Amino acid sequence: ISCLLFNGIISAQTKKDDIKELFTLLDPGQMIDKIFENMIDVFKHHGNTQIRQVDQEEFVAYLTDEVKSMTNNLINEHMLNIYDKYFTHDEIKEMIAFYQTPTGKKMISTMPDIQKDIMTIMMNRHIPEFQEKIQKKMEELNRPEEFE
Repeated sequence: ISCLLFNGIISAQTKKDDIKELFTLLDPGQMIDKIFENMIDVFKHHGNTQIRQVDQEEFVAYLTDEVKSMTNNLINEHMLNIYDKYFTHDEIKEMIAFYQTPTGKKMISTMPDIQKDIMTIMMNRHIPEFQEKIQKKMEELNRPEEFE
């Protein structure tokens, strides 16, 4: 029994080491930072009427610091356990192999730009349409009831 437990501990350590290696390839901190920079670009482009123009730079600096802190916490405390929960050791090894290929490296480097494009489309087209639909539905639901 102790041999089985010891082997299980060794396997768990090896799997977690492989997850850490995967994170080295993915560099989730840099990816999250780039995604956040893209979000700030969208934020600046659309403006925020709740924040005065002169205060937006201070607000962006504050957000940047907070996101970096949150990112470190997320990566170091949570992501490792989440990957361990949802992926087998073999799947982690397959991801490592994939992200070492030219296609995998391209996916890592382009994913933030893809997400920026998706976010821009959402902000420019889908969110306004969605807001309109919600507003219409709220108006419809708030109409005075007609009595017969």
